[in-house]
Amino acid sequence: MTRENETTTIRPGGHRLPELDGLRAWAITAVLFGHLGISFFIGGGLGVELFFVLSGFLITHLLLREYDRRGSIDLLAFYRRRAWRLLPALVVMLVLVNLATAIQDPPGGLLRANLIGSIWTLGFAANWTHEWIGSYIHLWSLGIEEQFYIFWAPIVILLVPRLNRSRGAVVLVVLALLDIGLRAGFYLGDVVSLGTLHNATYTHVYGLMTGAALAMALTREGAISLPNWSRWLGRLSLPAMLLLTLALAIRIDSPVVSVTVVLPILILACAVLVGGVVVGGGPWTAVLRLAPVVWVGRISYSLYLWHLPVYVAMDYLLWVQAHMFWAGAIKIGLSVALAAASFHLVERPLLRRYASRDSTGVKGDLTPATATT
Repeated sequence: MTRENETTTIRPGGHRLPELDGLRAWAITAVLFGHLGISFFIGGGLGVELFFVLSGFLITHLLLREYDRRGSIDLLAFYRRRAWRLLPALVVMLVLVNLATAIQDPPGGLLRANLIGSIWTLGFAANWTHEWIGSYIHLWSLGIEEQFYIFWAPIVILLVPRLNRSRGAVVLVVLALLDIGLRAGFYLGDVVSLGTLHNATYTHVYGLMTGAALAMALTREGAISLPNWSRWLGRLSLPAMLLLTLALAIRIDSPVVSVTVVLPILILACAVLVGGVVVGGGPWTAVLRLAPVVWVGRISYSLYLWHLPVYVAMDYLLWVQAHMFWAGAIKIGLSVALAAASFHLVERPLLRRYASRDSTGVKGDLTPATATT
């Protein structure tokens, strides 16, 4: 029996949390419908924000867990894992989409844009270009995420031996708030457009840092811990989910209010939702463990990669008239089919093959997935 101020370790390595796949399913569904351009479904970008918080939490948790169990973090192995996680499915998608575009629209501008976009995307820098990069404009988020981890992993390695994790979590929350403040300051000062700020790494890492802060606060001795305050994460997880779902259909006409008030509230809700699900959010999380929901979450990376090229092809190449009421269903259905093929034929076989060679010896629970978007 523990004293009131002690923590209890739960869910040690080796146990995957299907609820996190359920959150990925919610996030990718928001993105899919958001990009369809449905008038009453305008908050698709919120799915990307949840992906960022999830990713920041999972990656930081894995880094801390590796240190706790091994006494060190293998940086090169971390970068190799990221490459194996992201590149095979990405390269296959780029090659197939470019080939299909060349066949369908050889003299058109879409092929040129896709070829340029492929270069930016493979360099994880699609968020920095102002060119039209065709079918790959959604991969700006992948650039932000990987740019963040290039620097974040070495910082964790340098600081974790001497870092008080609770204080580190507080510092990360402060930095996330400063990042939001920088975004608001640039916009209110009419220095940079809101669209540019949305894609810029220096004004869009608040979600990743918030997730990292959550991992700092909850990771102890190689597993998730339950400090006394974490019970509130579980209690508030359902209200957070309801708030985020409601926000998908709410239009904020004032960019100032959106950046300075709404954005911090929604990022906090994302963090509460992720933390609440991890520590145990109660009976409602059974919805996140439903087999179809978990499956959609597990293919969410490939689904994110494929959905916009499908949408662009159907609109730009006029395979289906965009105004037809069933075009959206065809877009989503084809995206899911291609993503499933990518996951089962590319992602999973290669990840399993690489996992057998993983030199870190740290495998198992809370396996990260990117969206990023």
